[in-house]
This record gives sequence, C-alpha cells and structure tokens, in this order.
Amino acid sequence: LSWYIVYVIESYFASGDPEYLSRAKLNAQKLLDDSELVDGARWFPYDFDHVFHGVIPLQAPWYSGMAQGIALSVFTRMYEATGEDKWKVAADATFASFTQDAPADRMFLNIDEGNLWFEEYIQPDYPASHVINGHMYAMWGLFDYAIQFDNERAAALFDAGATTVRDSFSEWRYENQWSFYCAGQVCKDIDLRPENYHRGVTYQLTDLALMTGDRTFLNMADTLEEDAAAASGS
Repeated sequence: LSWYIVYVIESYFASGDPEYLSRAKLNAQKLLDDSELVDGARWFPYDFDHVFHGVIPLQAPWYSGMAQGIALSVFTRMYEATGEDKWKVAADATFASFTQDAPADRMFLNIDEGNLWFEEYIQPDYPASHVINGHMYAMWGLFDYAIQFDNERAAALFDAGATTVRDSFSEWRYENQWSFYCAGQVCKDIDLRPENYHRGVTYQLTDLALMTGDRTFLNMADTLEEDAAAASGS
C-alpha cells in the first residue's frame, strides 16, 4: 500500500493531475487508519503470518523497518503535496519509531559491530538477518523526512545507515556471483542470492551515490554490475 501511494504521489508531482492526489489521499488515510499509535510512535503491522525464506517464522502482527521507512516517505510526501498538518503529524509519529525504545518484537534498529541496521524482518529468537534492500528502503524514508523538515536527527540516522551499507559490503557481496540477500549468516547458510535482488540493490547503490554525493556507492554499484556480468556469463 505504501509503495502504491508513493508512486501515485510522484505521478501527481509529475503531471499535476488531481486524480492522482485524490487516490493518494484515500490510500494514505487507509494506511493511517490501519496503523497503531503506541507511546507517540506510529507502527504499521503486517497482519499475516510469514516465514522468511523457509527459515525464520514471523507471526502476525509483525513489524519491519522497511515498512516504517516507506510509510515515513508516504506521509512526508503527502505533506509536501498538500501542506495539510495531519500528514506532518503522521510523519512525525512515524519518525518517532526510529528514535525510541520499543519491545523486542518491533525494535527494528539494531547496532551490530558498530553498524546501525534497520531490520526488515524482526524475530528476537533468531540472529538478525540484515537484509540489504530493506535497510536502504528504510533509509529513503529518513532522507525524505530530513530534507522536508530539515531534521538533523533523521539526517544523522540516514548517514549512519549509509555508513553501514559502505562498511558491510564485503559481508554480502559475492565476487563474480549474485550477491547475498542479506549480510547475516542466515543468507549464507541457505545460499540466498536472487538475481533480481542483486540488480535492485545495484540501482539502490546508484541512488545512494546521488543522495550522499559519495562516489564510493557508485563504485560499489559498478562492482555489482561486474559481478552480474560474470554470474550471467555475459
């Protein structure tokens, strides 16, 4: 739902067609209505059971840093599109989930060996997976919020997340092969290296280079392009 809203808002920005904005408002309200407000922080639970690639069980309701980040983008962009205070209030409450302690089953911020991860999948009974693309999508929400509201704390969290991507590269890159889906041991144990995911992360790294002005991420994207060529035999 959050992805759909982001696409519709961007279509509104590109075209000015009010139908896109109308759709964005209806769906953003649905996202808001289905969320939870706990101690001033807004949460977006998944209401179905799921098993992470056949390994890690997640029972409803379960929570995700990726979901929190994309919802943060939604409400930030809704405020940009409408100027309505209700969307800033929603964005502020969603950002609060990035800044406060939470129960273990929804605490998606994870410091591991000095790196700050935004976990896509949270299961306290299992080692953290450190999914790369979910981590970066959470960062995109922080980026939007930091820019729109000139928020230094969001910018600092985004910067910490970018540092994690840079410093963990060797943990999920597989030379001349498709990269691992996550930096955690679980993805190595089950050899989880999907081609489409590898290509998606490559695009994300290119975006991250533009967002940060740091060519390191562009070099990482180039490295993954070379790995993809070798893995596909081209």
